[in-house]
Amino acid sequence: MKRMIAFLFGLTILFSISFFKTDNFSIVNDFEKLVVVSKEPLLYQNYQISGNQYYYTLSNIEGKKFLEDKNDHDIEGYIFYFNNSFDFDNFSKNVEFLIEKNTQITNYDIYYGYYSKFDDYRYINNKKINFQLVHNDEKWILGFPMILTGF
Repeated sequence: MKRMIAFLFGLTILFSISFFKTDNFSIVNDFEKLVVVSKEPLLYQNYQISGNQYYYTLSNIEGKKFLEDKNDHDIEGYIFYFNNSFDFDNFSKNVEFLIEKNTQITNYDIYYGYYSKFDDYRYINNKKINFQLVHNDEKWILGFPMILTGF
C-alpha cells in the first residue's frame, strides 16, 4: 500500500511539473513580428488559412501578450522575425547546442539546434532538433520547431 501511495504521489508531482511548465520564449524578446501556426481558429483577426492550418501574424506587443497567456491551443509552430540587431551570441549561449548547416542556398546562413524549454522536437541525424534559425543580409528568422513559412 505504501508503494502505491508513493507511486501516486510521484506521478502527481510529475504531472504538476509538466502541467505548469511553460515557456514564454524568454530568449527572444526583441522580435519584430511573430507568426503562430495553429490547427484551430484563435481569437486574432490577422490570419491566413492554408490547408487545415491557420497562420496568425502578430506584432511584437500582440506576440508577447500571446506568449505570456497560458493557452491550450493546438499550436504547430512559432516563427519569430528579427532585424539585423538580433543578438546571435546571446542567443547561442542560451541554447543547448547549435549546428551550422552548409547549404546551397546563397546568402543564407542556416542553423539548427535544441532549446530545452521547448517541448516539441524532431530527430535529425540522431539529434533532437527543435528550432531552425536563418540569417540573410536583411533579417533573422527563428522557427520552433522549424520555420514553417519559408524564408
